[in-house]
Amino acid sequence: MRRTTTCDIVVAAMNDQLAALRLFVRVARTGSFSRAARELATTQPTASRTIAALEKALGAALFTRSTRALTLTEAGTRYLERVEPLLAALDEADQEALGTGELRGLTVNMRDISDTMPTLAAIAPFADGPVRIEDVANTRVKECDRLEACAENLRRLGVEVATGPDWIEIRPDASGSPAPGAPTGADIKTYGDHRIVMSFAVTGLRVPGISFDDPGCVRKTFPGFHEAFGQLAKALRKDVVG
Repeated sequence: MRRTTTCDIVVAAMNDQLAALRLFVRVARTGSFSRAARELATTQPTASRTIAALEKALGAALFTRSTRALTLTEAGTRYLERVEPLLAALDEADQEALGTGELRGLTVNMRDISDTMPTLAAIAPFADGPVRIEDVANTRVKECDRLEACAENLRRLGVEVATGPDWIEIRPDASGSPAPGAPTGADIKTYGDHRIVMSFAVTGLRVPGISFDDPGCVRKTFPGFHEAFGQLAKALRKDVVG
């Protein structure tokens, strides 16, 4: 029997979060827990618990509940305005990836999932056009200034990058690798931030010669990251060769 790994747990948590966001959108659009639950093949009690857990995590009520109606609160309306386009962009990206195996350029607001900003920035050099990530000013006050850390390290890889107070735009070479302007190996400056290491490790799946000045900083959240990622990389290479 296959053992459950930390990677499995992380992926499951991400899928749960996306499922909760999709449920929130359906509840908001249908005005009904029961109808949204039917459309998403779940139950009304499960839908209610999921939304309650989402509200608790956000620290804000998303819906006003009464015996006659279910309506969005002001916070819920603002949240819907941000989440719905994000889910649409993810769906579009999934379809394009499944259809072509290519990463398309895009502009995306990542305020509500800003911890994943470094990962998108790290793979953006492989897109067929500019990737602009907006509304992520809060990433400047994490374990490090992640926005500038990503920009600096992408420049070390030879990638053109521009930044602003709350945005970063990665401008890849669109002609494909190998080519002038395509990413090349470099030593990544981690600033002691585990997410910088984990994100640029993904870049290293395609760009040889990437190293880290402090690879051990991942111990904060995932001490066995490099071993687990090495196994993943090996499995991916095997699938490609096979």
